[in-house]
Amino acid sequence: ARARQRDNVVSTQVVCGTTWEGPAFVARPAVLQFRDFVVGQTYVLPFTLTNVSNGFNMFRPQPFADEVASFFELSHEPPGRMVAGRTTSLKLIFTPKVDADIAAELPLLTQTGVMSLPIRCAPKKVVVAVAAPALRFGSVVLAENAEIALTITNRGALPTRFSASITPVAAGATIEARAPQEDQVGGGGGAQYATDVAAEAVGPDASGGEAGQLASEGEGAAVAEAAADVEHAGPAPGKASAAGGLDGAAALSAQHTLSTLAPVFTTDQSLYELAPYSTTTVLLRFSPVGPGEAEATLHLDFGVDWSAERVELSGNGVKVPIHLPRILLDMRICVHGVLYREELKVCNRSSIAQKVSFRTPTCLEGCLEFLPAAAFVQARRAMAIQIKFVAEARLLETCAKYVTAPDTIEVPIRLHVPGQAAPVVFTLRAQLTTSDLHILAGDGQTPLTGLDFGVTPVSARRQLPIVLRNPSALPQRFGFLPQTAELEVQPGDGLGTILPGEQLHLTVSWLPSSDTRFSQALACRTTLNRTHTLKCVGRGMKPPLTLSATSFGLPATAEGDASEAELTLTNESGKPQDFEFAPPPGRGLAVEPLIGTLLPGAAVRVVITFTAPIRGATAPAQEDREEGEEDAEKAKGEGGAEAGAETAAADGEVGAGIEAGDAAPAASGASDALGAGVGEVGSAGASRGDEPWSSHVSSCIPCFMRPAGTSLTDRSTTLYVEVHTTCVAPSLLLGNGFVHQTVDFGAVPLGQEEPALIKVRSLLDRSTRLFAQPLAPSGPFSLVNGAPELGPHGSAELFLRFKPTLQVDSMEQLVLRAAGANGEPLRLVLSLKGSGVSPMLRFTPPSLPPAAAGGKAPPVPLPDAVADVPVVSLGRARESSAIHLGDVLAGAQLTRTVDLANESDFAVKFVLKSVRRGHANLGPFGAFDVLPAEAAIPAGGVQRLTLTFSPDHAGLHFFELFELAMAGGVSGEGTQMLLLSGRAWSSGGYVLPPALSGLQGEALLSAPAQDVLELAAASAAAAASGGGAEADEVVLELVPRADGTASCSLTFGNIKAGDAGAKPSALEVSFEGLSDDAAKRGFSIQPMKMTVEPGTTKQAVFTFVLRREALRGTELGLIASFGVSQWAEARLRAVMKGGFPAMAHPELPILMKGYISKPTSSDAKL
Repeated sequence: ARARQRDNVVSTQVVCGTTWEGPAFVARPAVLQFRDFVVGQTYVLPFTLTNVSNGFNMFRPQPFADEVASFFELSHEPPGRMVAGRTTSLKLIFTPKVDADIAAELPLLTQTGVMSLPIRCAPKKVVVAVAAPALRFGSVVLAENAEIALTITNRGALPTRFSASITPVAAGATIEARAPQEDQVGGGGGAQYATDVAAEAVGPDASGGEAGQLASEGEGAAVAEAAADVEHAGPAPGKASAAGGLDGAAALSAQHTLSTLAPVFTTDQSLYELAPYSTTTVLLRFSPVGPGEAEATLHLDFGVDWSAERVELSGNGVKVPIHLPRILLDMRICVHGVLYREELKVCNRSSIAQKVSFRTPTCLEGCLEFLPAAAFVQARRAMAIQIKFVAEARLLETCAKYVTAPDTIEVPIRLHVPGQAAPVVFTLRAQLTTSDLHILAGDGQTPLTGLDFGVTPVSARRQLPIVLRNPSALPQRFGFLPQTAELEVQPGDGLGTILPGEQLHLTVSWLPSSDTRFSQALACRTTLNRTHTLKCVGRGMKPPLTLSATSFGLPATAEGDASEAELTLTNESGKPQDFEFAPPPGRGLAVEPLIGTLLPGAAVRVVITFTAPIRGATAPAQEDREEGEEDAEKAKGEGGAEAGAETAAADGEVGAGIEAGDAAPAASGASDALGAGVGEVGSAGASRGDEPWSSHVSSCIPCFMRPAGTSLTDRSTTLYVEVHTTCVAPSLLLGNGFVHQTVDFGAVPLGQEEPALIKVRSLLDRSTRLFAQPLAPSGPFSLVNGAPELGPHGSAELFLRFKPTLQVDSMEQLVLRAAGANGEPLRLVLSLKGSGVSPMLRFTPPSLPPAAAGGKAPPVPLPDAVADVPVVSLGRARESSAIHLGDVLAGAQLTRTVDLANESDFAVKFVLKSVRRGHANLGPFGAFDVLPAEAAIPAGGVQRLTLTFSPDHAGLHFFELFELAMAGGVSGEGTQMLLLSGRAWSSGGYVLPPALSGLQGEALLSAPAQDVLELAAASAAAAASGGGAEADEVVLELVPRADGTASCSLTFGNIKAGDAGAKPSALEVSFEGLSDDAAKRGFSIQPMKMTVEPGTTKQAVFTFVLRREALRGTELGLIASFGVSQWAEARLRAVMKGGFPAMAHPELPILMKGYISKPTSSDAKL
């Protein structure tokens, strides 16, 4: 019955097309709660219900559940149907009968469905919450304590009491403390201390003057940060640092193996009262009696009111307040006489400030200072003590008993802390060294104070060797200053680093700039603040010829590859000079020009090319290298510039036109022995078996000179060019197995492509990416596929293309670059060459087809052949072959043929590309079509083209411009063009005005395009009117020439129907309406009647003859007598009958206008 009643009440609410879903009423409060009730008492809870549905609604309370029906009673006045948004008040009466939580619902039946309101009832009880399940006291110094307040909260309405008891982890047993850390001894480390202080700064509460009192949170974090900085600080370059110490701390900790009783945890009382809805605090205290970690459990017993709670307690007991983060202060390597600064951090883990004083050991007096000498380290703080240490050589004697290694001292130093029995000791370690740097002669034994370069030609370079030796225990960075354009030190431009005990071989070069004596101090400065001076002297001599460079290095060159450098040879004398370069044979060096004569003040560009030899082909003889080395040693042994110069001249003499004289040269660009590097090749091969092959080449090229017309050479003026490079094994190879390859494309027609595939192979063990140097953008050569990536020992193919656009011979180099195994540059060179030849194509009328077999049948002319192919102008100096396909009915098709003749001596591939169109078909297909659009024509051959014109609507300006491009592409200026045109009509007969007759070329391209929308609208209007509208009037303007006559013509055509069932019909044309008055004024037509057969056209000529005598006495004559020009008009119509299909407008209105100019003086006499 209730279900039926509910079905009768419940309905779907739809308001304005919106269906209500969900509860229709909202209660305030949403949950009906009765908290802290007492059994037997009655409680009343008022609440409201609001209609939140979209329209009228009502509710009806339903019975409570049987188990709670006796607990609740709903009191209210039924409001009836409630409008949307209305609120009504109700009361819920609750009489509890059981002391337990009650959860029920108040069911309501509404018009939109059943809903219910939740009811929650809770009796008075105890609800306990503990603030934290575990407490950490951190690190506490022995004999001090730390306190933490634990908050207990009662969220219930009943009071309770509880007892607190603490049980150690191993209750009643002796707990052995954990092994002490570095911070538990006088000189221990500070990492654990930093962690403990950071934890304590946040956790424990303030406890007044008790030993466990901590600083504020910010101060504790600062202490932790300071200690962490000390713990993790690394040595700084050029500055002593507090390093090490961990080993010493571990050793000292090993001596303190302690076992004590577990630390004690206590509470302020054992019993606590907890009122309803209140909190209480349990004060916990940690007082360690020995070092080590301690753990215990706090038990909170609430009896029957609440289950017992447990809180885990832990803390750590540490020793002595004052300690050092590190017990070893390592000053590292210290240079004699240099002041070093360092910080010694002293940490105080206690809760009060501690006094610390420092005393310098007797053996370090005058070398060690503490700032300040005494200080108070604040509670739970770290303090930095500044240490100044001056390394003196005497310390090795005064601290002899503390010398632990060569030049190394380790001195123990004690900190004095009043009231602290445990000593605080740290060790000062330092290694003492000198800051000297020895400069020696080339033999590496003789001390050197100066360099004498002797006599050296201007613009030639003289080199002398020196040796640097570092006796210090520190590496030294050095630099030779000042280095000018004349004086330089190599390698490294005189800058470098020398390791302890190392010897470096350097070369000092002098390039005199003038014919004067030279004297300059060369200073060598080091990073240890030392300066060593060399005095350099010499005398410059100006030779007749000068070189822009006397020494240069070429990049590493692969076998078979070449590298080059340029320099300038200038004649600075007042007389002509002969010169000759003598590159050593078998070295791969070439000089251009090799020999010549320079006029006074003239200069010549000299190119030196090095071609790396291929192993086994051209390698320098071993005896040549040995001979060069012996000459160099001999020159070095004599030690004189002249002796070395004689050796160099002897090795460089070639006898190629300039004979050597008796005088010795005064300078060289090879080495300090001048001739030691002539034709010399360095180490040929790798120093280790796992390295790739290489050969270091150092060659010297002499340049002999003499005054023009003389026979002897002044050897003192001989110049030398030193060349340094390296031959390496190729890491990349081309298809021919070398790094250079020539690709010849031969003769290729313009616009056509000639491909070539070149294989590239990698010998590297890793992937290599090739980068192609860009070819000329407008050139004929191109790399189609781009530079590939080669895998380890992989290969790839390069697709090259030659596409000439000009009839010339072309040559270009394609350079491929890559990075080698060690980042060195690699390259491959492809020399590309080819010739472009121009094709000759011409459009011609089709030739007659060949006669039948045996030649008995006469040739038959082609019915659809193009009669002529004129050349028309397209404007802007462009021309095109033009073919007018004729007139055709809309929807019909017209076909013509034309020949494309190849008059070249080679085959040509062509492509016809459409570049511009006039009227377009309304359908998807174009109006013009050419077959074939792409083909190959043999040399001297002919390709027949079929031209098709198939418009789908009427139009006067159908055209399409084609570009005749070679296959693959040449276009632009000079490209041959083909212009196809045609006209489409809707009827068989048509009239062509003078302006449209013979429209071709630029005028046709400028004709306005059809508006497709306007064309459709016009067709619709014509269909709506039934074709009754008149045709547009044709206006013929006739301006008389000098003889007084003017004429023009109208073309009348009759298209032959293409349908097989259509009958040919002639077009009859007659002109009507030309009055006698118009004829008197000079207007006439010839012929007045004509017949146009299907497939033909005829013209009617309209003439105007200016007759002054006929105008006298007329209105036109009167106006003309006043000197006013005007038009005479005559109207008529052309009547056209016949044609298939018939014309929509058989009558064509025509307006003839004759121009009457103002009369001249001769006309006035008439």
